[in-house]
Amino acid sequence: MTNQFTITIDDTYCEYQYVLNLPDHIAIYDIIDIVCDRLNIETPEGKFMKKPTTKAGKAAKVAKVMGEYKRGTLHAGVNPKGPKKAPLAKSRKQAVAIALSQAGMSKKKK
Repeated sequence: MTNQFTITIDDTYCEYQYVLNLPDHIAIYDIIDIVCDRLNIETPEGKFMKKPTTKAGKAAKVAKVMGEYKRGTLHAGVNPKGPKKAPLAKSRKQAVAIALSQAGMSKKKK
């Protein structure tokens, strides 16, 4: 059985509206992934996104976050005082810690 979902994304410049025919047992983060793929935009990170569970998924997440650090767009957490973004990650060590945390991994023991 499929359900019809109408998704509206409000951007600062324009509004996107998509109608999707999807199975009724699909999870919200899968719907978000589908819409982001169709719009060619990056998937938002947030409390509704699941952490990767496979080894390859975790490695890909770490690689993605380290790429953000390399481009200079990795933020070090969330600003607790409001909707502003937190300051950028300053060191490689800090970026590794953020990447491992987002992937649900821990640092290797020596």
